Amino acid sequence: MGSNPTLSATNENAPQGAFAFMVPRVGKNPRGSWVRHVGSADVHALDRSAIEGAPQGAFAFMVPRVGKNPRGSCFLALLLSVTACTPAPARYAGDTMGSTYEVVAARLPPGVSGADVERLIRRELDAAHANLSTWHPGGAAARFNATPGTDWQPVPPGLAAAAALAHDLSVETSGAFDVTVAPLVRAWGFGAGATPGATPSPAEISGLLSRAGYTRLEVRQEPAALRRSIEGVEIDLDGIAPGLVVDHIAAGLEALAVTDYLVEIGGEVRARGRSPAGRPWRVAVEAPSAAERRPYALVELDGRAVSTSGDYRDFRLQGGVRVSHTIDPRTGRPVTHSLASVTVVASTAARADAYATALMVLGPEAGAAYAREHRIAALFVERTLDGGWREYATPEFTVWRRPLRPRL
Repeated sequence: MGSNPTLSATNENAPQGAFAFMVPRVGKNPRGSWVRHVGSADVHALDRSAIEGAPQGAFAFMVPRVGKNPRGSCFLALLLSVTACTPAPARYAGDTMGSTYEVVAARLPPGVSGADVERLIRRELDAAHANLSTWHPGGAAARFNATPGTDWQPVPPGLAAAAALAHDLSVETSGAFDVTVAPLVRAWGFGAGATPGATPSPAEISGLLSRAGYTRLEVRQEPAALRRSIEGVEIDLDGIAPGLVVDHIAAGLEALAVTDYLVEIGGEVRARGRSPAGRPWRVAVEAPSAAERRPYALVELDGRAVSTSGDYRDFRLQGGVRVSHTIDPRTGRPVTHSLASVTVVASTAARADAYATALMVLGPEAGAAYAREHRIAALFVERTLDGGWREYATPEFTVWRRPLRPRL
């Protein structure tokens, strides 16, 4: 999957100097999913720890999601500034899918309890663990990958629906996003189960390409089943699974008539309505630098999701050449262009994730052209030869962008 620089969020009314960022996901967490309900006292405690030593201004950072982090993503409290005049929000956090999640319901409607929200979160996380996980041996996706043959294999409806969306996005992006790319990523020494620093030979790349490609995966939803056209094809939904679960939880919250919420899993964020302070939810995009962490751009979300793909934290230098973890599924090789990151705002978290990955693969020129043609809200940040950056934002992205300045 694309390495999506991870997100953290805050409201405008956070105390001066408050900011938070998320630690990159760089491994896989076998612990599974769980729910922890965090009360307002914990929110205040996290606020104090976040404030210490921070620059002025209430910001949160989007840090690259470079794989999966066994430690979690350290999503620090959303910097909720809860006062005596503001009801404490319902907030839930924990570990899932090799990373962490954070759900904040700014206000619960009459008749809806925190336990109702907790049950919703647990149901969706457990479903993802059972259906979408490729690193959990008992997961349906992992079982498909481990079962040889080219016959139709029955799968849970949830897996078939996710695979169908991933396949559609692969078709839509002409393979720049590809649900079968995982073996190539591993071959280059990135991702779970990889040998760090590995470099496949041209023959190995050719062999892997012959056993990859979204056109070699078929999906049937009635009855739910998957089929590979040749042996060796794997499905890996990590590129959209966190976003899918974010979307499912968001839909569940809306079914409960919760209209003011933020949901984050492993760097995919979707928000609607107002923060606990009564202001729009805001998310800051981190500057694409491995040397420092500071905000680069700010977006305001209401009924939208945001995701970033970037290569500035997960790469290696090999013979003086930068080797990115972003693998072009069409060539089987790391991308070599100057694009540092792409941020996408979309109607769903799954689409934002897939588009950001695809645009990062396509590069600055082809990616920008694709985004313009398809009216995608995208921000491209490109490295320059003098060590700086230049950016391009589509008109659709400027709708959600806000000035990046401290609130003094």
